[in-house]
Amino acid sequence: MADLATSADGHPNGRTFRPFEASSSTVEVDGRTVQSVISGMMLRSVGLELLRREGLDPLRPERWYPMQAWLNVFRTIHERLGADTLYSVGYRIPQAAEFPSHMMKDVATALQSIDIAYHNAHRNGDIGYYEFSQLGDGTYQIRCNNPYPCDFDLGIISSLVERFRGSLVFNVVHVAGSCRKIGGAECRYQVTRQPR
Repeated sequence: MADLATSADGHPNGRTFRPFEASSSTVEVDGRTVQSVISGMMLRSVGLELLRREGLDPLRPERWYPMQAWLNVFRTIHERLGADTLYSVGYRIPQAAEFPSHMMKDVATALQSIDIAYHNAHRNGDIGYYEFSQLGDGTYQIRCNNPYPCDFDLGIISSLVERFRGSLVFNVVHVAGSCRKIGGAECRYQVTRQPR
């Protein structure tokens, strides 16, 4: 059984998510989010076939689907199509999933919204989190502790930075150290505004 104690910021302590593995069979993801896999694929038919193989067809935006089936699609994309496709699917998430647009005004507020959108798109269990912190003026960090692959998370973050950067230039990097690709408990991404 997972440790369900929470930290001061409300995130679970002690839970390590393994890539592509839901915390339980009861966790679900909403249909709008699942649809993003189709828009992130070069060939729509490939995305539809991957969803069909996992029983995620017919796809309806208003329905809820088993998170494990959705993660199985990610595993197949990872194994057969690679990191670029995972990144592309993640890049489309902010357009497909329901984000709190009323609070998204700039890069910082857009990055803060990831965890809200993530929790709105999943239900019925422990799903992890996207933790935002400001490290300095124009420097932010997103700590990802969830069962999704790194390249997918990088796509989500990069998409929001691109959308809200205005005329500013930002650099998005995976921070060295812990990484879920190599068995780490989490991944961290640093977003840094570049001087003009």
